[in-house]
Amino acid sequence: MVILSNQVEVRAFAKINLLLRVTAKRPDGFHEVQTVLHGINLADELFFEALPPDVASRLTLLRGAAPEFERNLIGRAWRLLHEEFPHAVHPVNVRLAKAIPSGAGLGGGSADAAATLVALNRLFDLQLDADALERRAAQLGSDVPFFIRGGCQFGAGRGELLERLEPLEHLHGVVARPDVEISTAQAYGAFTAGTLDQPLSKWELAGRIAAMRRGLYAGAMENSFERALGFDRTEGPYAAVRRVRAELIEAGCVHAMLTGSGSAVFGVAPDANRAQEIAERMRESQPFSQAVRGVRQGWRWIEEDPQVR
Repeated sequence: MVILSNQVEVRAFAKINLLLRVTAKRPDGFHEVQTVLHGINLADELFFEALPPDVASRLTLLRGAAPEFERNLIGRAWRLLHEEFPHAVHPVNVRLAKAIPSGAGLGGGSADAAATLVALNRLFDLQLDADALERRAAQLGSDVPFFIRGGCQFGAGRGELLERLEPLEHLHGVVARPDVEISTAQAYGAFTAGTLDQPLSKWELAGRIAAMRRGLYAGAMENSFERALGFDRTEGPYAAVRRVRAELIEAGCVHAMLTGSGSAVFGVAPDANRAQEIAERMRESQPFSQAVRGVRQGWRWIEEDPQVR
């Protein structure tokens, strides 16, 4: 085993979906999607320390809540590499500071899994390139490959078939999350043949992305889950999410939409200053309201990116 450093520290960025179209149910039980994912600067922080081979890996929470190591995607990512490189990948002590809420559609668990693959690759000198890491990430979940490179990408298939896009310049907004968690499995289970969407053609997709680059988000953003889960109803389990979306528009966002399968809502702001103002106003009714901006990567070494989130 070669350990380049006894500890590595990584910041794992969240994502939003600027477009998410669910188009078909697959024979394997998953769904076909078309999605445009973009990284944002809301981030978890993970600290990895190599341990001797005769002790068990462990996870310590510095902030927030998460499953224990064996039930966490962090643990699954470690196990994946340990089984492939049993003499190289030793147990680790992981300290995790959560900032990305769970059950929100922001990809926090997937971001942590990707950051774990990246961190262990460096910690144990596995010398895996980004393509190799993405292949392993796909075994952990549909969203995990996105976070290896991050930035802005178009996703097809289950979301794991990725095409890199130039990140959107001046993407600013507010992420607000009501006190509601939405299970991804529950959300996909709401789709029936009648609620699935037709796929967009490559020309329609190109037009949507071009509109976003011009700041015309209202006509370009779309999320199939809003229809399938009945977010336009004034009552029911998702009424709180619908209210958050309306509050973001009232507070000054040019457009707002559920991200992923929810429950977080992303509102596009005209600029960084307005995003801060809107977030402060939103906190009066929605405590988790964060001004965010787009980022060009899925993760960063903390020593290279020491700024406070």
